[in-house]
Amino acid sequence: MDLQKWKDKLEANDNIKAVTKNVAISVFKNILLYANKIDELDTKNYNKLLFILDPIKKEEIVDEEEEELNNFITKQQFDELIKIMNKKNIQSKKLYIFITKVLFYTGMRKSELRGLKVNKINLQEKTISIISQKLNSNVSKENVTLKSKNSKRNILIDDNLVSLISNYIIDNKLNGNDYLIPDVLSSYASFLSTCAKKIGVDKLTPHGLRHSHCSYLIQLYMDNNIIPDFGTIARRLGHNVENTMNVYYHMYPQQQQKLIDLLNK
Repeated sequence: MDLQKWKDKLEANDNIKAVTKNVAISVFKNILLYANKIDELDTKNYNKLLFILDPIKKEEIVDEEEEELNNFITKQQFDELIKIMNKKNIQSKKLYIFITKVLFYTGMRKSELRGLKVNKINLQEKTISIISQKLNSNVSKENVTLKSKNSKRNILIDDNLVSLISNYIIDNKLNGNDYLIPDVLSSYASFLSTCAKKIGVDKLTPHGLRHSHCSYLIQLYMDNNIIPDFGTIARRLGHNVENTMNVYYHMYPQQQQKLIDLLNK
């Protein structure tokens, strides 16, 4: 395989995050470093390969992350999105609307929803226990370790979501060890993106609904003249507080003046 062609193709793929690209590049680089350690390689070729395997520049990663943060919708847009989805005449419509509401109102990662079993939902206590995730339908292990130690958590859910999930479980005759949803997230992502464009949103992914949940919580605090409790929001998302503040607060810049007004009282 031509390594330069592989890297060029990797860098040109807009569907892969720059951070992920650098992880892939580092794998090859570590193999190269180890090979040179056990059996010294030709210096000229070795240096050439090292140059090819330079990571993507940090500035490119920052730009990509900033672009990713535009991947969210407001509560008003969410309501419009559900109306658009309801007009669709497809067999999976009810399932896709269910997934949209669960992601928007819980802030779960899509891998956490994919790996969520019915027995991890306590409708009496109104909680969802996140203890594992399922990265895709082809993983050798059914469930894998969560993204970080903060990811293991219980998510409190509101009465409307309790009712929605309860009816869904009954309608689909699900048992405790069943996954809550079938593995349809790839086709769902396409459906979500198509519907989002109908309301003027150029980019919206399942992960974007996680961003949307957090920004919605911040909006709820600010609309009620309460300073956002980023500790509570962070625990709900399975984040640390610093990440939550840095990543999400800018999504509602118009609310910053409200915060200053509260502090001035």
